[in-house]
Amino acid sequence: VNLDIDLKARADLGFFVPGYVFDTKIFGGQFAVTMMVPVGKQTTTLDGTLSASLGPLAVTRQGSITDSASGFGDLFPQASLRWNEGVHNLMIYATTNIRVGTYEPTRLANLGLGFNAWDGGVGYTYFDPSKGLEFSATGGLTFNNWNHDTNYKNGIDLHIDFGAAKFLSKQFFMGAVG
Repeated sequence: VNLDIDLKARADLGFFVPGYVFDTKIFGGQFAVTMMVPVGKQTTTLDGTLSASLGPLAVTRQGSITDSASGFGDLFPQASLRWNEGVHNLMIYATTNIRVGTYEPTRLANLGLGFNAWDGGVGYTYFDPSKGLEFSATGGLTFNNWNHDTNYKNGIDLHIDFGAAKFLSKQFFMGAVG
């Protein structure tokens, strides 16, 4: 048996991210809330060929499925608390998703996750505008809930994200992320 599959997916998404930063300090830090709202279209195509042979008998079956979904994705609220001391910046955050995005377990294209996830972490940024240097690192832990439609759980995810930049002018910089 030989199975050859080609999967192509394209997501044209825009993100609206309203936020509010509170004036009142909490534990000496600046408290902020945001809500990320993705909107757009995803198109997915699955092409496949199945070949099987048993002695002199050979069977080949080809097929293609295309699906697209348009609308809103899940909502992602986030709360953060940030402190600043000169060039040193520290942040803690918590975020989750609200399952309102387009999701059907039998479709190839979905804009929603189909399950809830909770993420929290801490971040540090060194930013010195006089030298034009910036470095950021954020570590977090994501807990994924069961997708009851598929009876599957993604598990726990430990992540470290970083970025570094050198500002060549106020409008232009070079950097790397990971």
